[in-house]
Amino acid sequence: MSNPESPSSSQGWKAGAKALSQFQKNHHGVAKGGKVTGGPREGSKYATLKDILAVAAKGAEWGLSHTGQSRLVGDNLLVWREVLHHESGESVFTEHPIAIPEKGLPGQRQQDLGGAITYARKYCIQALYGLYADDGLDPDQTSYGDAARPAPAPAPSPKPTPAPASVAVEKSESSDSDPQRALTDKEKELCKTILQDPKNGKEWKAEFMKRFYPSRDKLHGEDLSRKEHLDFLMLLKSGAPF
Repeated sequence: MSNPESPSSSQGWKAGAKALSQFQKNHHGVAKGGKVTGGPREGSKYATLKDILAVAAKGAEWGLSHTGQSRLVGDNLLVWREVLHHESGESVFTEHPIAIPEKGLPGQRQQDLGGAITYARKYCIQALYGLYADDGLDPDQTSYGDAARPAPAPAPSPKPTPAPASVAVEKSESSDSDPQRALTDKEKELCKTILQDPKNGKEWKAEFMKRFYPSRDKLHGEDLSRKEHLDFLMLLKSGAPF
């Protein structure tokens, strides 16, 4: 969803590109410090913003740094811009659209927006620095080793137990802002409603398949399973640029 743009400096992106290539010789993967806490991918690891910033900060050795800012487009859309700077004065940037939450209490909407900005920053910074943090083992030696995770043991026979006490679960990031959390039944229905839109549904479905299931020609109900699916469809519905 990030689209690198032309260099914003009149000097082009020459010294910056050379510095970035030196950075990428040493750093191209991000170790994953976060864990999915619900849904079909529970227990899977993913890179948090903190993980990504820790690697990006090493770019300072080659004169690289980054800044970010947002701008309001219309009434319900923010566009986050992340700029990659070089000490020579050159810079390039990429942008990511963010739908502003319209439902819920004011405090909850602010938290949801903060989570969406975190999500945008993660992928913008990864794109600018050319960092890898997808499923499976990361290419760096600092990988946490997703592929080595053992298969879960068979569940024991059920035994009567007292009702468990409520326990707070510590999470790396807000569960509602976690793009990998499982969708609720209501959110799944919202996804289906967007895809069945009589005017734009076919076009949005094609974009969705291209983004998440490029090798498939059919979409099944169970394929709508993660919050990132809903986020993407909401952005399509809002008319956000990609």
